[in-house]
Amino acid sequence: QNAPSCLKEVIEQLLDAVVKFSEPSGHLVSDLFQKLPSKVQYPDYYAVVKDPIDLKIIAQKIQMSLYRSVSAMAKDIDLLAKNAKTYNEPGSQGF
Repeated sequence: QNAPSCLKEVIEQLLDAVVKFSEPSGHLVSDLFQKLPSKVQYPDYYAVVKDPIDLKIIAQKIQMSLYRSVSAMAKDIDLLAKNAKTYNEPGSQGF
């Protein structure tokens, strides 16, 4: 059963806001999160991060109406941020 179209519309608007969010310098924060790191260039990422996700995957899940609520989409955004913090924390393999 697909999510209601109004929910999909709200979630699409939220994703759009996340993607367009920029630093005061004008740099888009989302640039680094559009695509998962290359498995060839960053094999350690996949050893450190157990549940990888990127904005492309989130957008695909929206298009497939896989989110049942705004909070479900927010969990994936939180996971995206948690993965970045985990991989880039001082002392991690990726830092």
